[in-house]
Amino acid sequence: MGLFARAHRRATLALLVTISVVAGFLTVGATSAAAIGPSIAVSQQVSSSVLVGQDAAFTLTASNPDIALAVPQYNVTSRTVLPTGVTYKAGSTSPSSAGEPTIIRDALTGQQTLIWSNVADVQVGSTFALSFKATPDPATLSVGWSFDSVGEAYASSDPKLLPKFDAQGVAIANAAVSSAQTAPATTQVTAITVAKSEPSPEGELLRGVHTHSTIYTLKVTNNDKNATNAVVVEDYIPAGMEFLGCGGVDNSTGVEYPGAPSLTSTPTIASASCPTPTRVETVTNPPAQGAITYPAGIYTKVTWSLGNLAAGAIKTIQYRAGIPLKANTATFTGGTPTATSLNQTANLNNNSGPSVRETATEKSLTNIVRVSGTYTGPVAPSASTSVSSSGSSTVTAEDISMQKSVSPSSFTAGGIATFTLTVRVSEYVNGSAITLTDTLPDGMCPLSSSVNYSTGSVSDCAPVAGSNPTGASYSSITQQPDGTFAITFNDLTVNADGVAVVTFKARMLANYLSNGDPVVAGDAVVNNAALTGTTTPIAGTGESGTETVSDISSARLTTSSLTVVKKIKPAADPYVCGTGPYVKPTEPGYSSSDFIFAKGSRICFELSVTFPSSTDSRNVVINDVLPDGTVYEAGSQSTVVAPSYAVTFNEAAAAADTAFPTWTLGNTIGAAKFVPAGATFKAYIGAIVQRAADETSVDLTDNLMKMRSESTSGAAVSYRDSVGFGIAPVTPLTITKGIAEITDTVGAVASIDPVPGAANNVDDKAVEQGDQVQFRVDLKNAGTDANGNAAPIRGFDVWDVLAPGITCAQVSSISAVSATTGAPTGECTNPGDSNHPTFSDNATLSAIRWTARSGSQDQILPGASRTMTYEVAIPTPSRAGADLVDTAHVRSYDVFNEQSDTSTTYYPLSNVDTTVAVQDQLIPAIFDPSNVFLVDVFLKKAVIATGITDTNNSALTEAVNGETVTYRISFTVPARTSIYNGAISEVLPSGIQFISASARFAANGSSPATAALPSGVSLNASNGALSFPTTYTNNSSTDDLFEVTVVGKATASTSTSVKTNSALYGSRATPNGAALPNKTATASVTVIRPSPSLAKTNNSTGTVVGGQVIKYQLRASNTSGRPTLYDGIIVDCVPAGVIFQSYDVPTAGTTEPAVAGTGANGCPAGTTKLTWNPGPIAGGIARTLSYNVKVTEGAVGN
Repeated sequence: MGLFARAHRRATLALLVTISVVAGFLTVGATSAAAIGPSIAVSQQVSSSVLVGQDAAFTLTASNPDIALAVPQYNVTSRTVLPTGVTYKAGSTSPSSAGEPTIIRDALTGQQTLIWSNVADVQVGSTFALSFKATPDPATLSVGWSFDSVGEAYASSDPKLLPKFDAQGVAIANAAVSSAQTAPATTQVTAITVAKSEPSPEGELLRGVHTHSTIYTLKVTNNDKNATNAVVVEDYIPAGMEFLGCGGVDNSTGVEYPGAPSLTSTPTIASASCPTPTRVETVTNPPAQGAITYPAGIYTKVTWSLGNLAAGAIKTIQYRAGIPLKANTATFTGGTPTATSLNQTANLNNNSGPSVRETATEKSLTNIVRVSGTYTGPVAPSASTSVSSSGSSTVTAEDISMQKSVSPSSFTAGGIATFTLTVRVSEYVNGSAITLTDTLPDGMCPLSSSVNYSTGSVSDCAPVAGSNPTGASYSSITQQPDGTFAITFNDLTVNADGVAVVTFKARMLANYLSNGDPVVAGDAVVNNAALTGTTTPIAGTGESGTETVSDISSARLTTSSLTVVKKIKPAADPYVCGTGPYVKPTEPGYSSSDFIFAKGSRICFELSVTFPSSTDSRNVVINDVLPDGTVYEAGSQSTVVAPSYAVTFNEAAAAADTAFPTWTLGNTIGAAKFVPAGATFKAYIGAIVQRAADETSVDLTDNLMKMRSESTSGAAVSYRDSVGFGIAPVTPLTITKGIAEITDTVGAVASIDPVPGAANNVDDKAVEQGDQVQFRVDLKNAGTDANGNAAPIRGFDVWDVLAPGITCAQVSSISAVSATTGAPTGECTNPGDSNHPTFSDNATLSAIRWTARSGSQDQILPGASRTMTYEVAIPTPSRAGADLVDTAHVRSYDVFNEQSDTSTTYYPLSNVDTTVAVQDQLIPAIFDPSNVFLVDVFLKKAVIATGITDTNNSALTEAVNGETVTYRISFTVPARTSIYNGAISEVLPSGIQFISASARFAANGSSPATAALPSGVSLNASNGALSFPTTYTNNSSTDDLFEVTVVGKATASTSTSVKTNSALYGSRATPNGAALPNKTATASVTVIRPSPSLAKTNNSTGTVVGGQVIKYQLRASNTSGRPTLYDGIIVDCVPAGVIFQSYDVPTAGTTEPAVAGTGANGCPAGTTKLTWNPGPIAGGIARTLSYNVKVTEGAVGN
């Protein structure tokens, strides 16, 4: 099933835990952790179960442990490899600032690797959590399967270095990058889930089935793929709680205690939300159900039968429950109601167990719910269709509870916070001597209408009218050395079911009282309160004595955070940093082309910070993380702050590119720096683009602003914002080499792609010796505004390498690089010339070079083209079939940046100049070949005659043994072309015997050739080979035709098969030079044969007598479809004992006189030889001959 996927035999994995948490610590790549200090750690939270085909939740938390030698970790990158069959859910990443992951898919399995790059920095002691969702494919991971996932985190101790990965998503080791990996976390694929919830604040539920019941909610969710049938929900309610059904019902035989009301007074739940159970029963020590276990004890088990749940169905069940005086037992007074009667609902007849009263130790009560059913969809191998899930909810049983809150919840220096302490008492006790103790945190002081409680009478803690506490008065207030206040209120008395609310006010201070440092952004101000009290049972409960109980609660005030914004100045002319506008590229009115910058350009950025008005900010440091390929422009930064506070900038280090541009903000107070509340910060910097995009498209990148501040405890908080822009690709220069026109030897001009005019890139045209060819070389500046590279091109250097055999002697009319005054003209050089360019094969090939000036005189503006031309005379002789390829190359060119008034020289890859270093070749190759060619020679071979034309024997494709075959080799030398060391040879196949050869010539190229061979061309009549002189030139305007005629004969013994005759033409590239591949022409005939047969019969009945005359008949035939049989001879040897008498007249052919056999004439001695020449026998024809013999008396008995 893929990585980490496995099947489980049980599909009833309990959901007692809904989240799996696994953690890992560091692993490092190239160097040990000791080399770079402590590093990143990571933990993972994963859904322990997921409904089939629905989303599983994942959270990866990267942390920087606060341990010895810990340093900030930058550019945190999260990575996970999803199991096969699990796919990322688009748009599910949180926080959204992390962006969508890069998804790398395995080509074979489709498995996804997810990488979130550079999502955060984690200061020492801080964390960053990234959440996402992924969906298991139900076809791959059906119910019963589980899958494991592993999370990874990477970070760098160098803020300028990003963790990097290869094309397969595997981390590339780097000494400054640390990594951590979690242990595998398992997610079970299930069909149904159940969740349980209860609303009591802080999980505290007061005792009292009459006045303090609560509502439990069970939520059953079926998967959205297939139905689950026969669904049953079983809820196990512990003995310390009473199941009250939907409320308004009482099945007890009496009240819980004298004076208590009936349970019918319990508030009701609407029947639509509170379905009737099918069973209510009391069980003891329920056994485990699969992976679900129940602590030993007595439970009220409530069962609901929900029937069949359709795909996607959700069923909600609510019921009431409360904490009674005493726990349930298994014994009911008056008998145990049956489970199906439902009369154990709201029945106190078995509440005779231990008291549930709160003591010094609070009691926890846990409800466990289980849902089960039969899944109707596919399951994993060996898994069951019986499925289940579970959930739980826990409360503590309280007689006195306290909850604390604060308003507002945000800390604002100088403001007033109101704290509220709410005390509640249960149904069964009265509360007395209830003491509330509040620890007001450092950074706040309590207020009253008349007293300043601070040591030294801090002015901000002065009395405020109307600020006395309500609900209770201060008993004592003491400022502690750590700046906190210990506040005690006068004791409260709260009777059963009572509520007391105490409020008091406190000033939020700008500075801590303990040390005078400002309260700063990132600080958390926590107010803790504690309660102790005495409970006394109310009358009639049967309980007695007092108990001392306690409770705690807290309220938190959070400080506001800082806001950072990074903006960019759109491209403009002129372009100066400091003046606006500065915008986000997504703002209306701008397009992506406004934010594309070329190599050498300045880019201006604005970094702004808005500090909270509620508090100061501590130890603020801002970094501008310029992306690769850009550097800080020395002296370009300026800042604007309000109100005034100290700012330092690392100009020297930033200008030397040894550190990011960094601002340190704040006025020094003690050992820290503080930015005043409500301050603002703006900085403007310039960056210079030092590279072009690696590809032909815009390279999108981000300039990242990072900021850190510290809380008073030293915990660092990171902020970041980025702005995107594009680095333009190099202004592209294209080249097109083609043929402009061809002028023949009589001056006729073929205008092919004339100049002036746009280049159409016409190549591959036929030429002849003496033709004049004009070539055009077109350069085009293909820069565009959309790509941000619409810049002038200057100083281009173009090399046109000429074809073999073409030298400067044949080159003329070379144009200049432009039409401006003084424009350089192209120069042609030959091998050995002092200024001959350094290209491959420059020892044998000539070249033309155009070099434009570096100024604006010869520049090519964006979208414009430049045409350069030259002419080549095709030399005589030139080889027929020669392909004359010239290739024009751009060796280099300059791109002029109008913003910076500088030029950058670019060298294409595969550079024509062998002296250009490979590392300097940074842009795609720029070259284009063009060619003309001379028409090649033509070799042809054919069978022109055979010796016989007959039925079943084609004239030109078939021959019988002994038949002659006449072949013709035709060889054409095109007009105004030459050949070198030409030779034609005849290669007869086995079975064809050479008879004769002859050769003729036709100066007009027309067959048949009838003239004698020209001078220098000779035929070897003994084998048919035709030889040409070292150089043979056809200077005429028509083709030269040579025809060689060869006669052969199929030998008598050759087999029946296809006989292929070949003619080979061999020649050389230059006179006596390298051999060219042979040309071959073939012609075939098939050797065929007749298929004769002979039969013999006589007219006797089998027994003859002496003197009897017998007639014999010979029948000769040839199989239908076979060629005619010629020259057949039939010999019959008549044995001794019979005497030849006479021939009858044959149906065809002639007979010869009978002669005695001699043993040497084809018949044995003592026999008589008869000979019949039947004549030609066509396929499908038979011939007969009869003759008579007489039996001798001596033969009788034999």
